[in-house]
Amino acid sequence: MNLRDMDITDLVLMHKPTGTVIDVDAFMKETTPANWEKTYVKQICEFIECGSSKSVEFLSFLLGKKDSNNMIIGSQRNLSSESGIGLSVVSRTLAALEKASLIRMPQNGCYMLSPRVLSRGNRASIFILSQKWKDIK
Repeated sequence: MNLRDMDITDLVLMHKPTGTVIDVDAFMKETTPANWEKTYVKQICEFIECGSSKSVEFLSFLLGKKDSNNMIIGSQRNLSSESGIGLSVVSRTLAALEKASLIRMPQNGCYMLSPRVLSRGNRASIFILSQKWKDIK
């Protein structure tokens, strides 16, 4: 079966040595025929201790909104309005992502997602993203 033909809701993560199966809510988007990007949204939200269903929904929104440089443009109020998620959830989720070093704000109204968690393209483009990430204090 081709990856494109699979229903992502049927995907699971399995620890091979023990056979333990972990259900994952995957956000998957085709970027080019040979290049897929996958992010396990629910697990990221649990990692940053912000695992409510609304936080998962908001993080999925952010991943869909990011550009090829992992940048997301919009104030918290704008992101709340565009996503339909309450401002308090948006603020709490962004703060948790920042605390976990998964997002940075290079300027007001602009966020960059960490390339350590999410990146696509060849090694050169990932290297460039990593350098941009390092330049943001």
